[in-house]
Amino acid sequence: MTVTQNTTDAPAEGFVGPIEVVLVVCGGAESGLMKTAGRSAERLRGILADALPAFDWRLTVRLLPRPEGDTSLEPADLIGDPAVAEAAEAGDFTLVVTDRDLVARYQAVALGAPSRAAASAVASTSRLGTERVEARLTALCLHLLGRLNGLGPAADSRS
Repeated sequence: MTVTQNTTDAPAEGFVGPIEVVLVVCGGAESGLMKTAGRSAERLRGILADALPAFDWRLTVRLLPRPEGDTSLEPADLIGDPAVAEAAEAGDFTLVVTDRDLVARYQAVALGAPSRAAASAVASTSRLGTERVEARLTALCLHLLGRLNGLGPAADSRS
């Protein structure tokens, strides 16, 4: 599944070029995760196109089997998986989406983990709840793309 903007029009003034984002869904065809990630990709592309119109945002969704087992996944193992690495070659950024918990390093749970060195991030839907999962996944992916591009956490207004 590929989600792109209509690129047949002449480039807008200040047009920079295409940005390819690959969403790799590790959930298998039988899971609802592929459908959720596909709709989230459409929302994400719309948000990015509105916020950064100088780029031609192209999002491709690829499906991989769900990793075996029921334990928490190590984000680095997912990013380094040969099938994920092969899918990542097609894009500028890779977002791996799983429905399994992630191994957390700095807090009790991890919703996502970016790797700027690999231009990749892992997002987990396991703790996003059952309501508004698409919107929450979209927000998480947007957050992770920001982290991959050097944006830090928002300043804490309580300090």
